[in-house]
Amino acid sequence: MSGLLIVYARWQGELVTPDDTRLERGKGCCCVCIGCGEPLILRRGEKKRWHFAHRAKTSCGGETYIHKVVKAWIAEKLIGQTIPLPPHPKLDSPQGFCVEKGWQEEQSEQTKRRYDVVLEGMFLYEKAEQGKRGHLIFEVYYSNAKDDDFKLQTQKEGSYILEVNAKIFYGDGRENLILERLVKNSDWIWFTENQKLWGYNSKKDVREIVGDWIAKEIWVEEEVMDEPVHSKEKQDPIKRGPFYHQIPFGEKNDHIMDGPFKECGVGFYNGYFEREVPSYFDVEKCWRNRYSQKTGRIYDIVFEGWFVGIFAKNSKRGHLIFQLVDHFNAHDDDFKLQIRKAKFCVLEVDIHGFFGDGLKPPTAERLMANSQWVW
Repeated sequence: MSGLLIVYARWQGELVTPDDTRLERGKGCCCVCIGCGEPLILRRGEKKRWHFAHRAKTSCGGETYIHKVVKAWIAEKLIGQTIPLPPHPKLDSPQGFCVEKGWQEEQSEQTKRRYDVVLEGMFLYEKAEQGKRGHLIFEVYYSNAKDDDFKLQTQKEGSYILEVNAKIFYGDGRENLILERLVKNSDWIWFTENQKLWGYNSKKDVREIVGDWIAKEIWVEEEVMDEPVHSKEKQDPIKRGPFYHQIPFGEKNDHIMDGPFKECGVGFYNGYFEREVPSYFDVEKCWRNRYSQKTGRIYDIVFEGWFVGIFAKNSKRGHLIFQLVDHFNAHDDDFKLQIRKAKFCVLEVDIHGFFGDGLKPPTAERLMANSQWVW
């Protein structure tokens, strides 16, 4: 638990904090760890925030401690409080929930499913004179959020279930656990329309989700590409999907407009003999994991089509390549030198910036806003 402050403990079965006046400092506090059940000492120093500590070296894991503390805090410390609720993506949206009772590890009689925390109380509505009695459920996770099966089951039941990110909510223990931070770090367990647009699947990582969307949803006609690939790797056939066939370079994305079009041979002059950059890329074909004989590399996503200017007659055939990266400037100088020699138009996509939390809709415009040229 290196670097983690223990700021909650059990004392006579009650959840307590280091500033509780009933507690003695040192070993005399008679408190036990919520994570492992071992005795704790109470440290009330002048420099560091008051906290509890294990008496000796321990194998108590921070993840277990945080998970149990957050569950206990929600179930015990919110009694009598009103939780402000964010708008629900599908069900009617109460303004808040007035907590009357709380339980941990409670099994629902209706669903036969065991939940981390079940709160009983009153859903409050802005215009209604009286609230509606019911249950608000919290699922607590540290690293693995609920999977798609759980979300689908939640939708069938019509349950109000919030999922809280315990790792962010508790942090390192130096910030107080307060209601506002709980709500900020919680989301409704539900499939949103935007997640459906992404083709979201919790079993996929962000790279797969983003790659699938770029390669499949940028298409308009139903066709399978089966051209030969000069690689030992089996190439994924790509079906065209329903959304786009043009990738905009756009006036809003100055960083894209300043691309290596001239160097790659796809820039041209307009009717006024002024150099013009393409307005968009008109897609005809697509490959995943495409091997290039020119460079000897495999590229993530390769589009073939036309770089088109303001005047439709100003167009040049070529390829637009997307590389999926965790952050910008992910490619080394050797990679950049290689594509300069090959005169490839390559964009690297910040997959985390583009996907975000998966709640914003995927669009070609947002794709380009989270892309930059590799050159």
